[in-house]
Amino acid sequence: MNRITSSVLIVFLTFSMFFWHPATGPAQVVNSPTLTVGSKSIQEGILLGKLMIGALHRKGFKVIDRTNMGQTEDLRKALKNSEIDLYPEYTGTAGLFFPKVDQLVWKDSKSGYETAKRLDEEKNGIIWLTPAAADNSWVIAVTRDLANQGITDLPKFATFIHDGGKVILASLKELIQRGDGLPAFAAAYHFKLGENQILALDQPNPAGPPVAPPQDFNALLTLGSSAQIAGWNMVVLKDPAKVPMVFRPAPITRRDVIAKHGQKIDEALGPVFKSLDMATLIRLNTRVVVEKISPDLVAETYLDKIKVE
Repeated sequence: MNRITSSVLIVFLTFSMFFWHPATGPAQVVNSPTLTVGSKSIQEGILLGKLMIGALHRKGFKVIDRTNMGQTEDLRKALKNSEIDLYPEYTGTAGLFFPKVDQLVWKDSKSGYETAKRLDEEKNGIIWLTPAAADNSWVIAVTRDLANQGITDLPKFATFIHDGGKVILASLKELIQRGDGLPAFAAAYHFKLGENQILALDQPNPAGPPVAPPQDFNALLTLGSSAQIAGWNMVVLKDPAKVPMVFRPAPITRRDVIAKHGQKIDEALGPVFKSLDMATLIRLNTRVVVEKISPDLVAETYLDKIKVE
């Protein structure tokens, strides 16, 4: 090999190091834009955050992972203060941001999303991106044994309680306390549970192993896409009064981030969230909660499956 050929080869190999990584293929250009993605400290929020991180990384962004960082108010504050650039939110939660809006708006899938998108941009400079098709509203489910006794909807559930039937309901503490959680169901169907009939299911580390089923419970208030419903062999009760708001997951970000990277971000995240119907979200949650697979691996495997590049 002559000196000129050697020099050309060295230049080629040096150049290639900036554009190829043995594990991931084309590497990120050194000056790739950096985005910080956060999430709430709930299992599904963490999983959605990991999907966003993976999709953005594959689109060429450097991504800082700040999933599992707190409650809604923590994420909103961090987003407004530019501590994070994006996080997954739910359309129904916008009802808490804009309490003067007629609550019926948040119970409609289309108008809830459109209202959240319009008001948050007008008042806060926050942009709602393409939402998922899945509706992750609260539901009450009962054990298979109770369902076999004919308790298949919430009116029958309320009658069962009034008639002295034994009910022990388990739920996350937040859903027990939130006005649109257990209190809303109790008010709509005119039932009351005592403190000794309610079990809190708080999980100190949502990214860690799932909580085990509680002892001696027969009802569960949870998210509609919760893997606990199938994992614990529960039956969701019909809700003819349509008590909860519609909770469609969607990435949200700031206006300045969109001004810089809007098209590229939408190309990265739009196809992912469009693919998340209810069955898919339940299946992904089940892999994390029941099969105990890490959210990172579940997210990467799913992105491979739907061919996100």
